[in-house]
Amino acid sequence: KYNALVGGGKTSQHLLGKAVDFHVVGMSCDDVRKAILDAGILDSMKLRMEDLPGSNWVHLDDRAPGPSGRFFKP
Repeated sequence: KYNALVGGGKTSQHLLGKAVDFHVVGMSCDDVRKAILDAGILDSMKLRMEDLPGSNWVHLDDRAPGPSGRFFKP
C-alpha cells in the first residue's frame, strides 16, 4: 500500500525487499552517490543506483544493470 501511495512501480524491487532508499545525515545525497561510485561499491556488491541529482534520497537495488550500467536514470 505504501509503495502505491508514494507512486512506486508495480514491479518495484522495494516490494521484494531488494531495494532501499536512504540518506546520510550531514551529507548531501549527491555526495553519498559520488562516494559510493568512487569506492566501487556498485560493482563489488552487484548493485544498481538511481541517477537522480538533487534528490533527497539514495536508491540502491539488486537488479541486473541495464544498458546504462549500474548507475541508472529513473
